[in-house]
Amino acid sequence: MHPQLVQIFRDALDEAPQARSAYLDALDIAPDLRAQIAGLLLVAEQTEVPLPDLTLQPDALTRRNVELADRSGEQMGDLA
Repeated sequence: MHPQLVQIFRDALDEAPQARSAYLDALDIAPDLRAQIAGLLLVAEQTEVPLPDLTLQPDALTRRNVELADRSGEQMGDLA
């Protein structure tokens, strides 16, 4: 995820919900980046589920998923 997007998103979350649009309007950012941030903010406002840590690197996520998914040697279900 684009580092600038992450920082602006976090800063926007610190703003009151009704001030977030004005905050984004005041920034000199590309329209597509603004749209992505606005979309993330909308999700954050509509859900009570915590958002994932956006600072994790994709390779770390892949490594973690592989470690969790590797269940070799385990018995799954009833074999009888």
